[in-house]
Amino acid sequence: MPGIDWAYLGAIGGEGLEDFAATCLRQLYHDARQTRPASGDGGVDVYRETPAGLVVWQIKKFTAPVGPGQRRQIKQSWRRFWDANVATGKPIISYSLVTPWTPTSTALTWFENQVTSDAPFDTAWEGAAFFNMLAARFPGTHDRFFKGPDVLEGMTLAKATLASSPVESADSITMLEAINARETALREIKDMISDNYQIDSGTFRLPRGEAPTVANMRGRIRGQTRWTRIDDTRWQAETVVPTNAQSAEVEPITINMRFLVEPGSPEAEAVADWNRWGVPLEGIPAESQIVGGPFDEPEPSRGRLSFGATEAPPDLPRLFLRARPPFQDSLSPTEDVAFVVREATVGRLGGGLRIVASTRSGALTLEARVRSEEAEPSFVLRLSVEAGQNPAAVARDLTRVQALEAHGAFECVIEDGPVVAAGTDLGSPRLAATISRLAVDLARLQPHTTSKLLMPDVWQTTDRQAEELHRLAVIYDEGALTETWDKMNLTIEDPDLLRNPKLLNGEGALLSPSEPTFTLGGTDYTITRQLVVSVLSPKLADWVDRTKVTRGSEIEIVPASDNRIVWAPLAEE
Repeated sequence: MPGIDWAYLGAIGGEGLEDFAATCLRQLYHDARQTRPASGDGGVDVYRETPAGLVVWQIKKFTAPVGPGQRRQIKQSWRRFWDANVATGKPIISYSLVTPWTPTSTALTWFENQVTSDAPFDTAWEGAAFFNMLAARFPGTHDRFFKGPDVLEGMTLAKATLASSPVESADSITMLEAINARETALREIKDMISDNYQIDSGTFRLPRGEAPTVANMRGRIRGQTRWTRIDDTRWQAETVVPTNAQSAEVEPITINMRFLVEPGSPEAEAVADWNRWGVPLEGIPAESQIVGGPFDEPEPSRGRLSFGATEAPPDLPRLFLRARPPFQDSLSPTEDVAFVVREATVGRLGGGLRIVASTRSGALTLEARVRSEEAEPSFVLRLSVEAGQNPAAVARDLTRVQALEAHGAFECVIEDGPVVAAGTDLGSPRLAATISRLAVDLARLQPHTTSKLLMPDVWQTTDRQAEELHRLAVIYDEGALTETWDKMNLTIEDPDLLRNPKLLNGEGALLSPSEPTFTLGGTDYTITRQLVVSVLSPKLADWVDRTKVTRGSEIEIVPASDNRIVWAPLAEE
């Protein structure tokens, strides 16, 4: 960007030159940080912390040849930098003095021989060419600092005109290329909005009639995001992304809000829990205003606010639910129940810590609320069994919790850390024993089928279905089940079989092999190892004349000398 009169720009506002250079450097290097004089800059205006050491820029607004006063300032800045960084042993990569005035050879010699001669690292004095480079790389930033809002508005209007002009293709440009050119113009408009943030845009689809919520958008949220409906299923997402490590410090984004809830209402209690513990909120009436950043709002607006909890980092220590001494012989330390932290929130008032954790199986979830200065602590353990979970893992967790309940005294501890909660009556969740038996029975049947057996919807599973499952588990796991019978009705498909007097004459057994199927809560299961039902010593009832039985007739059989009926799995080869 040639032809820039830096001397003139410095005369009308020298501080603007320094801030312009610092702003551009923060955009050029994402890890660059600008110091503030109020905190003591230590002879540094902008710096980068790299693995090899500091990269430093000292920016001066000198737009004319430096005299004794300016040279004294340069030396003082160097001395502060040396004392604060070099003398304390910090590794330094380079130090650059930056001024809009390009130093003469005489000034460079003075700088190298009388200022930086002791430096064991690279030093340089950058002049107007450096400022020209920054202006060329970031024209929007240059215009915002030095040309005022009218020029910036004109540039925005020109690009908006290009972006909104009809899309036409020609021999030298495809339709897609023409569309991309207009999208690029729109991108440049958005990039002019802020030196500290950019807006990333994209589209996504949701089922018809469904709107974005904190829950279903968790994977798409990367910062401050605004969603706008395009049509019945498509939405546009605009996310504010910091352009450098210091963006939030230089241009903070805040949300001013006032909840519009009736005292004593469920919404008011939800807000109180959010204030005390950071409990997520969903759809609470409120008045809010975003201050700062690209989405800055001049006036408050009314709507519904939701606050979600971010997922806990995977490296957080686990929680353990364990028995407290004295230990019973039946409960060993290996039977602790381990929980993985899923959420950790802190209340806005009182500093209350809320921890939500679940077992690996997902069968149990605990919520501990502790360390609040305004509310009483609490500890809740609840069932969170869902369809699709591993029955063996679910059975293990629920069995251990029931053992802890039988022991009495318990504690919840952070892995290699302090106790979070303790008590004397755990009180395992209601229906835990019933669901535990369901999980145990499915785990017992798993070795006998090639199908993957997973937990059903336990809340839709009936008692009758659970009993049938348990019956099959006993048969397959224990080898056989024997009962008695007194009569049985059969429908005959082939009457010729009854012409054989040795059939159904009270000797031998009637065998029926099959792959049993059963249903739990709407999910159908099949055991691929065959089950054989053996009806012992069957004979025709006295009233049945085998010579008169026809196809489709129903006959009755009764036991002769042995009235047992045996269910047993087919022996494996």
